[in-house]
Amino acid sequence: MRKPVSIYGLLLLPTLLLTLSGCASSGENPLRYYLIEPIETDMGVASEPSVEILDLDIPQYLERFQIATRSDGNQLVFSDNNQWAESLRKNLMRTMATNLSNLLSTADVSTPSHRTGTQPDYRLKIFLQAFERNADGYVQLTARWHLSEEGHAETHMTRLESDRAIGRGDYRQLVAEMQSLFASLSTEIATAIAAREEQRSDS
Repeated sequence: MRKPVSIYGLLLLPTLLLTLSGCASSGENPLRYYLIEPIETDMGVASEPSVEILDLDIPQYLERFQIATRSDGNQLVFSDNNQWAESLRKNLMRTMATNLSNLLSTADVSTPSHRTGTQPDYRLKIFLQAFERNADGYVQLTARWHLSEEGHAETHMTRLESDRAIGRGDYRQLVAEMQSLFASLSTEIATAIAAREEQRSDS
């Protein structure tokens, strides 16, 4: 079942934060670098919860700088000319922190590399099981995430897919779709935190 991008994902600009071009040895194939950008949407949560992202893990095959896609026969293809500008895991960790900060209207979101020093209201672990273009052209994001607070913990599975196929070799649009799906994941997590905040305020 193909799920459309959330309204928050649709607010994203189909542009990339960084695209650097350099000539390859042949002089014909430019080398391009990409990042997953944060969103600026505010959900209007007034309580300003503190969140600690304990970990954001990705499969080992996604830890390469070359952008991975899948082809027929379940084969992985890595592009030498289209690469991540930094470690994808670090990029996604920082972007998730910024997304949650913007969505929840709080500056108190910490990561393993940036601790705020406060006692978190919520702790979050994320494992991206899949995050690439499939052989059919649709971009897939599959994530398992664990949200915990004092006296309560819950585990979720999120499966998202782009609402249209991306042409083979269209890496600009591919990364834009990945960015949109990651924004949708961030929104789903922020919505769960906001719901917990509302329950806490009612109790």
